[in-house]
Amino acid sequence: TGIFQGGSGAFPNGITGNNATIGGNNEIANLTVTGTFVADTGTEFNGNSLTATTATNVVGGANRIPYNNATNQTTTDSDLQFNGTKLTVKNLEVTGSLTADIGPLIPDLSKNVEGSANRVLYNSSNNNTTTSNNLQFNGTDLTVGGDITALASDIRLKTNLEQIDGAIAKVCKLSGFTYEFNETGRGLDLPAGRHSGVSAQDVLEVLPEAVACRPMDDYLTVKYEKLVPLLIEAIKELKEEIDDLKSK
Repeated sequence: TGIFQGGSGAFPNGITGNNATIGGNNEIANLTVTGTFVADTGTEFNGNSLTATTATNVVGGANRIPYNNATNQTTTDSDLQFNGTKLTVKNLEVTGSLTADIGPLIPDLSKNVEGSANRVLYNSSNNNTTTSNNLQFNGTDLTVGGDITALASDIRLKTNLEQIDGAIAKVCKLSGFTYEFNETGRGLDLPAGRHSGVSAQDVLEVLPEAVACRPMDDYLTVKYEKLVPLLIEAIKELKEEIDDLKSK
């Protein structure tokens, strides 16, 4: 035991000593430290600790954050960076709770988009967000001050035309009535008061093209504008019957 300086020799039972110092270049196959391990500044260690060293196995540009990839290798990526102040992530998926102050990121609509209550935001012809008194929604009813253009009626865009036959008979299978929404309807936030309309199930039987399911559930709704062609053909059939009676 003690201090060893210079010389050579074999130590089959290891080296022990109080404040022992070993100088020169030494190679130790296995080193176990049970006390404190102190290395001078600038000391370099070759080889890997378990599987990797930071210097040789983790590469990437400045501000990149090390992480384990799909093959369990420590690496970095430009999509995950932190510069000491801001964390930059290409895609963020949160499975728990996310707490953040996003107020500064949201514009104050009351100051940036002028307009009275119930107006609907839209982009104008010069691509500025604005509102108009001609387009309003109060949570139940949509009010449009101008024309509504849907799809197209140009005959040049249509094929497989089929005349609506038996229009009068089909109209006679429909019933017009006034009504109020029942408890289920009120539970769907449908408007109170009396309304006029037809049964979607009746229309489905004679003109299925005029019926659709509501996008938020499986209740049926009638596209009333699509009943117009049926009514036109019914009037034409009535005129033919009247003309026939007059000729007799």
